[in-house]
Amino acid sequence: MKILISEYMPESGINRMRKIAEVEYNPDLWRNKQELINKIIDADALVVRNQTIVDQEILEAGKKLKVIGRLGVGLDNINLLAAKQCKNRLRQKCQFGFSSRICYGRYFNGIEAYHTSRRRR
Repeated sequence: MKILISEYMPESGINRMRKIAEVEYNPDLWRNKQELINKIIDADALVVRNQTIVDQEILEAGKKLKVIGRLGVGLDNINLLAAKQCKNRLRQKCQFGFSSRICYGRYFNGIEAYHTSRRRR
């Protein structure tokens, strides 16, 4: 499994993902859409924050993409209509927030889709 991270993410989270998958981390990738398109071709998962615009062109390029992880809250930078059209291969969008450990484990180990938006402890 290959995880592509296109924006800043704390090193501790990246290291946890590296234990279970190949991780490509480029915190400035969101600035270059063509490079993002080239990199997403081989990715199984994409992790973004608030700068990466996940539009139809990005989703179409990510033929292997199964998961979009959103580090933070809100999905306004993800074209949900285009993602819905990819529902046969995209399991669910996940927001990494309060329950990020649960989300990491379940998504990236492929156990089940788990949505953590607005989940509070």
